[in-house]
Amino acid sequence: MILTFISTNSACYRRGEGFHSLFSILYSLFSILYSLFSILTTLAFCFLLLTSYFLLLTSYFLLPVLVPLHIELLGFGLSLAYLKPITNMQLFMCNNACTYASLSKRGGEV
Repeated sequence: MILTFISTNSACYRRGEGFHSLFSILYSLFSILYSLFSILTTLAFCFLLLTSYFLLLTSYFLLPVLVPLHIELLGFGLSLAYLKPITNMQLFMCNNACTYASLSKRGGEV
């Protein structure tokens, strides 16, 4: 179909109706290129959107699960760390409470 269109337009070009048919061929080629470019940009945009959603879901749902597990593996025992951000004061209070509990179990002075 495209070859028929090009051959017909080239025949018109030989008859003296040249510039109109040449511009129509160029217009059809550029419209095909534009449609391919728009399809590629749409696919790239969808890929970037899905990637950003994945990173957002990872940062909000996966990291709060992995960080407490990592903290527990280090031996701190903070299983509720994912509920809210931990400040240095909270860590200090937790360390003091753990020290108090361990000393009171051994019967030592607090």
